Amino acid sequence: MGTRNGIGITAVGVAVLLASLVPAAAGTPQLGDAFAGTRFRITDLAVVSGVEVPVVAYNSRNNQYLVVWSDQRNSATRQNDIYGQLMKGDGTLIGVNFRISGPGATGPEYPTAVAYNSVSNQYLVVWQYERDGGYDIYGRRVKANGKVAGKEFRINGDVASDPAVAHNPVTNQYLVVWRAGAIYGQRINATGALVGGAFRISGDAVAGNQFSPEVVCNTATGYYFVVWKDSRNGPTPWAYDVFGRRIKKSGIPAGSDFMVNEDDSGVANGERPAVAYNSIRNQYMVLWEDLRNYTTTMHDIYGRRVKARGRPLGGDVRVSGNPTPQEYEHQPVLAYDPAADRYLVAWEVLGYGDRGIELYARRVRGSGQPMGADKRVAGTRDDDKEPSVAYNSAAHEFLVVWSATGSTVIYGRRVNG
Repeated sequence: MGTRNGIGITAVGVAVLLASLVPAAAGTPQLGDAFAGTRFRITDLAVVSGVEVPVVAYNSRNNQYLVVWSDQRNSATRQNDIYGQLMKGDGTLIGVNFRISGPGATGPEYPTAVAYNSVSNQYLVVWQYERDGGYDIYGRRVKANGKVAGKEFRINGDVASDPAVAHNPVTNQYLVVWRAGAIYGQRINATGALVGGAFRISGDAVAGNQFSPEVVCNTATGYYFVVWKDSRNGPTPWAYDVFGRRIKKSGIPAGSDFMVNEDDSGVANGERPAVAYNSIRNQYMVLWEDLRNYTTTMHDIYGRRVKARGRPLGGDVRVSGNPTPQEYEHQPVLAYDPAADRYLVAWEVLGYGDRGIELYARRVRGSGQPMGADKRVAGTRDDDKEPSVAYNSAAHEFLVVWSATGSTVIYGRRVNG
């Protein structure tokens, strides 16, 4: 699963494969030998327009990646389009950037999400499409060779935003989730046809606001787990907790939705949740942006494990070490490494002065405990932001992708498992 909530994508730059990062200031933690090479450019050199919110999925059959983003290179006539780039497992680009969204759309298309289908050896890319003052969710399949398969198709039946997608290898179907006041979902088969109708995921008659859904599949049972931020507990309409709900492979919700984080006062303010499935322990890891320490460290990244049957396991755990006080750490993403039973978590850090936005990462054990210190993935005053991460099972490593340089270029960097 690869997804990122927000607006934009970055792709334009001026170098081919950039050299290693500029050294950080003294005392700044570095990735060191955790890196499997230097950062490299993913977007075409000729791209000089905005690119935003890159997402990445790994193809385990071909040992390749597909990186997808929202792109403004045709903005004079079409506004944002959805573009992609195939890559080998070692980060070598395969061909050039290609357009995924069809020629009929002329409104802004963002943000994106992508899932790899290991059964049919294809991807499903979904995105938010703005037209007539409202939003819809569209999708299109992409073959393993980078060729689009069939036409783009509409997924939702009403105004919708914030899409996310996961593939289910048990049923060979996808589940696309989105926000439309509440959280909704729609199953899609491997040919791109809708399966049944859209259904509500967040509980009926729930007050407050629900935003930013993310979804993952339990590959052992075929159940899905959906998480989102939810303001039902207050104390204000803009104080959030993280909620989750399991969905059967038939598309029927399993049990009630439940709060994932421990604090129900809204102080934790669970923003931008992310989730990954742990196939060794048969459980989930949920992350979010947290404000409980706002007076001392401002925004932190927290996480909590959830059992496969939908019960939180243990307490909230702070993932980000926040070596410098008073920083905004937000937009967490993660991927799971079953060979080592651990996760790689990445997030943005908005620093002060001339530091701009940097990307940090940290390994987290399958038991939920952080390993070592925060490590800087990128940060050369380029405003490195909007990370996405995928796990490479052939090389036992991760790929982190992000936008940089004022959302004009997309980079990637391999990180050892």
